[in-house]
Amino acid sequence: MPRTGTPRLRFGVAARLTAGLVGLTVLTILAASVALYGTQAFRDGFDRIALNRFGQLVAMAKLTQQSHSVASSAPRLVAAADRRDLAQQVANTRDQFRLLDAAAANLIASGADPTVVAGLTAMRTHLQDSLNRLATLVADRQDADAALARAMDDLDRQAQDSRRMQSRLAEVITALSEINASQGDTVALEAQVRNGDVIRRMTDDMARAVNIMLRVVSVRYPGQLAPMLEEVRRLIDRAHQDSQELPGAVADGYVSLIDQLSGRAEGPTSVFTLRLRQIEVTDQVAAVLSASKDDLDRFIASVSRQYAALEAEIASERTEFTAFIATTYNGLFAIAAAAVAGAAVIFLFLRRRVIGRLIGLQHCMVANAEGQAVPIPADGQDEIADMGRAFGYFVDEVGRRETALRAAKDEAEHAYAQLASANASIREGMRYAQRIQQSLLPDVDAHGGLLEDLAVAWQPLDAVGGDYYWIGAQGGRCVIAVMDCTGHGVPGAFMTAIAASALARILQDHGQDHDHGHDDPAVILTALNTLVRGALRQDRPEATSNDGLDAAIVVLDPAARRLSFAGANMPLFYDDGQELHLIKGDRHSLGYRESRPDFEFQRHDLDLAPGMRFYLMTDGITDQIGGPTRRLFGRRRVQDLLRAGAHLPMQAQVQQLLDALAEYRGEESRRDDQTFIGFVPRLGPAEAPAETQQAAAVPA
Repeated sequence: MPRTGTPRLRFGVAARLTAGLVGLTVLTILAASVALYGTQAFRDGFDRIALNRFGQLVAMAKLTQQSHSVASSAPRLVAAADRRDLAQQVANTRDQFRLLDAAAANLIASGADPTVVAGLTAMRTHLQDSLNRLATLVADRQDADAALARAMDDLDRQAQDSRRMQSRLAEVITALSEINASQGDTVALEAQVRNGDVIRRMTDDMARAVNIMLRVVSVRYPGQLAPMLEEVRRLIDRAHQDSQELPGAVADGYVSLIDQLSGRAEGPTSVFTLRLRQIEVTDQVAAVLSASKDDLDRFIASVSRQYAALEAEIASERTEFTAFIATTYNGLFAIAAAAVAGAAVIFLFLRRRVIGRLIGLQHCMVANAEGQAVPIPADGQDEIADMGRAFGYFVDEVGRRETALRAAKDEAEHAYAQLASANASIREGMRYAQRIQQSLLPDVDAHGGLLEDLAVAWQPLDAVGGDYYWIGAQGGRCVIAVMDCTGHGVPGAFMTAIAASALARILQDHGQDHDHGHDDPAVILTALNTLVRGALRQDRPEATSNDGLDAAIVVLDPAARRLSFAGANMPLFYDDGQELHLIKGDRHSLGYRESRPDFEFQRHDLDLAPGMRFYLMTDGITDQIGGPTRRLFGRRRVQDLLRAGAHLPMQAQVQQLLDALAEYRGEESRRDDQTFIGFVPRLGPAEAPAETQQAAAVPA
């Protein structure tokens, strides 16, 4: 807005406000001078309590917390299962002591009493020595446990050798007795009978001696070992005496066994000596553990006392500081009252000369903002008059811009309507694609009654997905397929359409091949690999795409009570009623440029028994992120859930798995499509078993 007129010196609003501010400044300086002493004293007291004392309290609290962490080290050392676990616990204990030392250093840095910290440090050194001694004894106990376990295994093997030898000699004596009886040689027959009686006495004595030695592991007190050892010696001596009544060849075999048994009962590596050492070390561990617990309790009690004493000191200083603040507050209140009175005088002066005119200008501004054409006062040559003229110019400019804004708004609303229409079309297209993909999936009863129980969970990540499954019956066989195609959403759905078409063509061609039919899943995978590569034109050197899938094919022949499986980067789980087994698929995907067309997939055959349960799934289940540490759900959790739910109907077992997966996922988003199929075959009448090569399954 252009300015007119000749500039001149004026005593305007700025000069008036400056005079008022000078007066307020004088009052502020006066108040600050009076309150300076109180403010400095307040700062000193606050620093002493908030910075120094509370810093000591925080450091002492950390020391107390770390002392409790150290206290938990002793039970973990004793509970170590092996040397590796013990080494880990020893390392953890050292880490806890380093943290304890750091807490003590922080306590010293915060200004705590060095005498107190020195006393705690001395107790800490004694405590660490106790825990080191405990770790050494735990290692000795583990060595004693391992030596006794080896000795008991050797003793068990000797017992088995003794029983086998007794059985062979009994057979020989029986055969000789029959020969002597048939020849009428009564003298030889009586000798064989006596030898048999002697052998039975010897083996009985040796068996009792072995049983006594096997019970050594359950002995709790050292005094119980001596009577047991004496009884074993008596039985071994009697067996030696009986062996002298046997013929030389027979006696030599038994004498060797008796000498071995004697060696396991006597000497530094005998089960009695090893068990005595085990008991002694265990008692020492218990004693050191008890002593360590006492040391820990004393250390924690000392730290707790120091913490309580520090809290009491802080409470006392806080009370004194509160009283000082109250006194200072009263003085500052009096000064503030004087400042308010001075400000009131200045306000009354400015109210009439400045604020009144500003309020009038404000009312004009509000009225114009509400659409009322109210004249804007612009009389005078001071700053308020300049503001009125500037606001008038602003109102005119706003009117012009509002007109332009309305036109822009109309254009934006038209564009929004077009965007909403396009979005509705996209959503309708996605729903139509979802119906198309679901139409590719088989019906629930597509197995034709060849399955006794079936449950399917098919959950695409979006409206459509890249997972696909097929269940169908033909020629008395049932084919079950699960596929995990590249990607998810619309790209994955296109891949499933290609895979479904290829599988349908393969099953139709195999159905017409009476020599193979649907009994070879490995051939189906090979054909699927070729067709998908050809459909995507990835069997050519100039191919630019590289997409494919992982798959698992199961062919069930209830009449033959046989199940055949082949997998491309996808496993098969099955439960035979005893344990859960895993058959891994081949490490080779289908359809990719690098997928070999001549790759021979391995076929796994299983003989079926009533009640066997089988499971197929894609990696969207095992690769789901969740839990407090944001890790994969993993195959191990799936296996544990399958074992726990093996008694449930298949639908309930699958729902149990999905519920556990949802709980583990928590607030995490889904990462991939998820498909899971569980089924129980319906078996035909039992036939003579054909010679089949059993699948190389391993316990899951």
